[in-house]
Amino acid sequence: MAENLGLQRLHEVLDYDPLSGLFRWKVYRGKAKAGKIAGTITGTERCQYIQIQIDGVIYKAHRLVWFYVYECWPETDLDHIDTDGTNNRLNNLRVVPHAVNQQNLRTAHADNESG
Repeated sequence: MAENLGLQRLHEVLDYDPLSGLFRWKVYRGKAKAGKIAGTITGTERCQYIQIQIDGVIYKAHRLVWFYVYECWPETDLDHIDTDGTNNRLNNLRVVPHAVNQQNLRTAHADNESG
């Protein structure tokens, strides 16, 4: 996936706190006041992620973290080490091949009721 958001624009609209893993708006955006936590949780109960809309485009927050900190988009998948897709602390993210990321999803879902 090719992201079109520029680093300067990202820094204009969001602040990232690596200790909490949260983004906060730097600017007023409709209902969201400056300082408010950015993003909404999406997905299923067992597989949730945070997504943030910037300039009409929806981005996964963990990919924005990587771009914000390392100033480049991850070339492959990002894995949440603790399998919590809402934990976007930098020390919880790692770049992995797609196949590894899919294995982690299967492991996280292994305790589902249907087996």
